[in-house]
Amino acid sequence: MKTTKYSVIIIFALITNTISVVAQNCSQLAKGMKFTFDVTTYPLIMTKDPYAFYKMNQKAKDKAVEEHKAGILSGKIASSAVTTYVYTVSDITPTGEYVISINIADKKYDSYVSCKNDTFYILRVKGMQPLVINNDTLGFSTMGAQAIPINLKVGDITPGYIDESAMATTSQSKVKSQFQVADLDYSYKGYVTATVDYETSYRMLKLYQGGNVNSEEMINISGKEYKSFVIGTEIWTKTDNNVKATVEREKYFNDPINNKITKQIQKSYDKGGKRIAAKINEMTGVNEEGYIVSYKEEWAIPGLTNAKTINYDQWGCINSIIVLKSIE
Repeated sequence: MKTTKYSVIIIFALITNTISVVAQNCSQLAKGMKFTFDVTTYPLIMTKDPYAFYKMNQKAKDKAVEEHKAGILSGKIASSAVTTYVYTVSDITPTGEYVISINIADKKYDSYVSCKNDTFYILRVKGMQPLVINNDTLGFSTMGAQAIPINLKVGDITPGYIDESAMATTSQSKVKSQFQVADLDYSYKGYVTATVDYETSYRMLKLYQGGNVNSEEMINISGKEYKSFVIGTEIWTKTDNNVKATVEREKYFNDPINNKITKQIQKSYDKGGKRIAAKINEMTGVNEEGYIVSYKEEWAIPGLTNAKTINYDQWGCINSIIVLKSIE
C-alpha cells in the first residue's frame, strides 16, 4: 500500500496518542505486560456538505454538533475505521524507565515512562524524531513530557506540555501562463511556459493546556470495575503552511520590456497565496491568538492506565475514541 506524507503524519499522531495512555503507577508495571487498545475514528460533521456547515451561524452549528455527537454515541453514525494497537512493556532501563513498545508495519516504536516524587512521567518519544519518507528526511517532531500526579482527585489540574513538528519540501513544475503587455506604442498578449519552483514549509505547534479533573466514574475493563477520573484538556494548535512560488525567467523574456510578463506571473502567485491563507483561517475557526482549539477527555485510573480517551475537533465533534480492551 502506498503511503503519502500526509497519511504518515496522521498515523504517527494516532500512535503517539495511544502511547500516552499507559500506566501511571510504575509499581504496577512489569516486563512483558501487554495493553490492547482499539482506536475508532469517525467521519467529520462537514463530510457530506462542508460549505453548508461553514455558512451556519453559531446556534445552528451547535445544534448540528450535538446531533452528530449523539449519532456517534448511539451507533447511528458508523465509524470510519477501527484499529487495534498492542503495547508491550519490553524493557526496564538501568535508570528505572519502563520501555513501552509497539510494532506497526514492521517498524518498532518505543516510548518511556517513569515515576518520581509521586508523579508519573510519559515520554512518548525521546528527543528530536526525523520524519523520513522514501529514504528522504523531510522534517522532524519533538513531543513534550506529560506529567500526571499519581494521586489524582476531583478538582486537580494536571500540568500542560508542548508538541512541535516541522517539515519542508521543494518541487518544480512547468506551467502555461497567459500574459498581456502594453507599453506606449504596442500591446500584445499570449501564452508562455514558465518554470515555477515551489518551496513548501510546514510547522505545527500543539499546546496541551493544564487538564481539569472534572469527575469520578466507575469503568469496567475485562470484567473488573475500576474508579477512573475524567480529565478534560484543551489542545491549542497552530499550523503555519508557507508556499513560496518563484517564477524562473525564460531566456527570451530577459529584456526590460518583456520582463513585465514574469512580474505579472509572480504577482498572481503571491496574491493567490494570501487569499488561500485567509480562507483557511476562516474555515478552520482559529481563535484570537491564532490557534485552533480542540479538546480531549481521558478516563484516568491512577496506578494503572487511561482506560478511555475521546478526542474532539475544534467544532466539538468527536473524531476518535480510544478504549483499553484488555491488560495481560
